[in-house]
Amino acid sequence: MEGLRHQDFDSIPVFQQYRRRTTDITLDTNYFRKFSVHGDLRWGKRVNYDSPGILAPFLASRTSADIQVTVRPTRSLKIDNTYLFFGLHHCENCDTPLEA
Repeated sequence: MEGLRHQDFDSIPVFQQYRRRTTDITLDTNYFRKFSVHGDLRWGKRVNYDSPGILAPFLASRTSADIQVTVRPTRSLKIDNTYLFFGLHHCENCDTPLEA
């Protein structure tokens, strides 16, 4: 649960709590000494703090991915590349916030 206060967000009249949920899958491999991959995929429900216009923060569907590729051409050189994606989408079946 995550709580948001009126002091922090003018568009929220009273203290509100949101139920977040996240599912994640992680993959790591270092099969070859010179090449390794790390991947992380997450989805679920997350609070959208930066809501459009004068809307109050709301619960949205979340999808994110993180991929890191490491190449070691020589013992003294290591090249890391990281790719990130994070998206919030409209959520038809998200719960409304719980007022305290």
